[in-house]
Amino acid sequence: EESVEIISTKLGKKKTSMEERL
Repeated sequence: EESVEIISTKLGKKKTSMEERL
C-alpha cells in the first residue's frame, strides 16, 4: 500500500511539472 502511495506522489509531481510547462 505504501508503494502505491509513493508512486501516486511521484505521478502527481510529474503531472504538476507537465501542467507548469503548459
